[in-house]
Amino acid sequence: MTSHHILATVDLLHPDTRPLAAASQLARRHRAAITTLAVLEPISALFGGLDTIREADFEAAMLSNAREELEALCRKVKAPVDSARIELGQKSATIAAAARRLKADLIVVGAHGFQGFEYFLGTTATGVLHAAHCNVLGVRSDRSGDYQCLLAALDAESSSVDVLREARALAPGAQLHAIHVMKPLLAGYSSAIADLNQELPVDTIESRLRGELDERLQQLIRQADVGEVTVHIRQGTPSKEIKRLQIQIDADLAVMGSGQPAGSGWLIGSTTQNVLHGCNCDALIVRTG
Repeated sequence: MTSHHILATVDLLHPDTRPLAAASQLARRHRAAITTLAVLEPISALFGGLDTIREADFEAAMLSNAREELEALCRKVKAPVDSARIELGQKSATIAAAARRLKADLIVVGAHGFQGFEYFLGTTATGVLHAAHCNVLGVRSDRSGDYQCLLAALDAESSSVDVLREARALAPGAQLHAIHVMKPLLAGYSSAIADLNQELPVDTIESRLRGELDERLQQLIRQADVGEVTVHIRQGTPSKEIKRLQIQIDADLAVMGSGQPAGSGWLIGSTTQNVLHGCNCDALIVRTG
């Protein structure tokens, strides 16, 4: 789905132009509207009840300064200033509510620092992921917005069609790779399978399962109609194999599903967080539920 309205979030405590620059670039490419949002905690939540703080005066000054900072960031990356806004509230809930109110179909959040996806994995973005009705793009790379190589993590369910389509829509000209990670049969299933297939060794069974998986993934790719896709079927721990392949192919965007239905919900848990912690690229979390 091509984006029509992008909500770019800015963390004024950790100013970083990359998320806003990526959102602006995507908005121009898709001819989408863009709203820039900075959310501030209400002064009452920080200093409420203290006599030395005159809440109304302090809050007015805080909003004025924040507005100047936000407009300066917008001008720096040539993002529209007139659609920039400041809101007070709990960050993740306010961002999710704003996205619904604006009918945004993509939320862009950032990762400050260089030690991993600390901001994305923190309470704000985790809350956004769970509360958002739309896709969420986490930005940490200088190549953001101009993606050349995509890595889509797929399961064997129909929700993977949405993941593929959203990946292709975001970067129509990029190379597209897909990965599915099999768990080794020796991790608990080998004895039961051996009892049912006494004439077949475990490696033969694994080979047949790999063939069936490849056929299923090719079927999903044809259904998605996204052009050429290079398929990788790996065996092991999903997060480790996804991160390993991301480095090998130098993917600049990882794409994963976060819906609630069975078969896609696993990606909202530890696998997604581990991938985001280790991948040196941006991540698009697709709402498939």
